[in-house]
Amino acid sequence: RDSHLTSFGTGFMPQPNKIDFKFIFAHASFTDNMTIFMFVILSFLAYFCIMIWAILKDRKDKKKLEAPFMADNHPDDKYFYEIIVETGPMASHATTSQINFILSGEDEETDVRLFNHPEREIFKKGSNDTFLLSVPRPLGELQYLRVWTDSSGLGDMSAWYLLSALIHDVQTGIVTRFVANQWLAIDRGTYEDDITIHASEEDELLDTSYRLKSSGGNSLSDDHLWWSIFSRPIRSRFTRCQRASVCMSILYLAVLTNGMFYKSYQEVIVTFFPLAHLKMDLRDMAVGFLSNIMVLPPAILCMLLFKNSKSIMKRKNRINVGIDKAKEQGKILSLIHISEPTRRYAISYA
Repeated sequence: RDSHLTSFGTGFMPQPNKIDFKFIFAHASFTDNMTIFMFVILSFLAYFCIMIWAILKDRKDKKKLEAPFMADNHPDDKYFYEIIVETGPMASHATTSQINFILSGEDEETDVRLFNHPEREIFKKGSNDTFLLSVPRPLGELQYLRVWTDSSGLGDMSAWYLLSALIHDVQTGIVTRFVANQWLAIDRGTYEDDITIHASEEDELLDTSYRLKSSGGNSLSDDHLWWSIFSRPIRSRFTRCQRASVCMSILYLAVLTNGMFYKSYQEVIVTFFPLAHLKMDLRDMAVGFLSNIMVLPPAILCMLLFKNSKSIMKRKNRINVGIDKAKEQGKILSLIHISEPTRRYAISYA
């Protein structure tokens, strides 16, 4: 005869607690349940404050989507390239120096051009800054990008860590990547403030260091649900408000599952395995498994729906937004609208 108080006699899977609504409403006074009421009040207060902040940030992110017309574009130029410049993820990688460049193709090359934005700071840590470059005629297949800095920033802000530049031919949809992954500075790195970058080949394996600095930071800022409320990429369909709401739902689903299995079975004596000073029984593991099954699938489903959703009102082409704004400011002689071609990428993450 077995006299051990194990889980064999009562069943392996724990049964959830039954909710007695009559008892709950009979003992629903604030004084008897102060901890619960304070938790609900403070959590919803924090949620509403974050939602107000998230709404304002989402509006600012929407404005950042437009591709600003570069100040040194000529009004008669009608061929456009969108340039997306990626700065390193560390605080020391940012710069306030002026950055110049020359873009060379198989047929033509640009004059000396200056990266600038009329309304906000550029080249901050981890930023992807967009610019709309106009040229009189196509440059042909892009081959080189020469970039240099005048080191005019104060202190550490004179140096700049350039990860890469992505150049999108607006007319053809071809995208070419120029990977630098190095300092532009005279006091660190390779001690060069003027570099020439070759275009990445289609089948070229990207450097592991670059991929960690580029995609690693982006994965945290976009895929980590809680952190991404504050670091969401501006091109993501998943807004800050939606992320905050999903986080709130996960929090209360977790509270619900904890209440369902709180003291739902008697404490056992025989443990499955010891973990330091914690004793874990098979039913403890079953509770953890069931709790995750109840919380994670709804949360993952919400995240997938938000990330893959499309707006009822289609967002205006960011290139056209930049062109329209330049036209209003008299920077373009005649109004041009660019249709969105099917993008063809000249590189891949092999």
